[in-house]
Amino acid sequence: MKLYDTDIYVDVNLKVWDGAKDRDEAKILFYKYMYGMELRSNNEGKYFKSFDKLTKFKKLVEGEIESTGKIGSSNGNYRVLEIENKTIALSHRIQSEASLIFKEALLKVSKEISETDFILPMHDAALYQVNIVSYIKNDVEEKIKKVFKDVFASKCPGINHSVKIKDFYVD
Repeated sequence: MKLYDTDIYVDVNLKVWDGAKDRDEAKILFYKYMYGMELRSNNEGKYFKSFDKLTKFKKLVEGEIESTGKIGSSNGNYRVLEIENKTIALSHRIQSEASLIFKEALLKVSKEISETDFILPMHDAALYQVNIVSYIKNDVEEKIKKVFKDVFASKCPGINHSVKIKDFYVD
């Protein structure tokens, strides 16, 4: 959880390769682990095994495939998997939970913040249109941030998280 406050990819690079590679290569290694690919070196294996709770959780999630044949978020969103494909179970669990959090935040913004017009969802972002002639932009931005943070905190308590607001188009 502490790594969530920093950049896990920088941590991977430093602890696995003594800083010899770049952030992008560390990100690739992280996703290889998440998708169950075999790690190549002892340093790579030791790094990920050092996260005891994550290792236990990964085994628990993979065990769900063996016992139920499916994996999903805390609210469903199940995917049926063959036992041979259990290595992707952890990634699917995390991605389905992230998708659930994102959808809940989108719905809550729609319900609670009338100043926004929802335009487009992206993988990990949403495009809203706000009439800044009628509304104070910073107030609307803070409301949106609060909704996204509150929904995230309700699913992942104890993790510090951030929401970034960026102008998509400025004329």
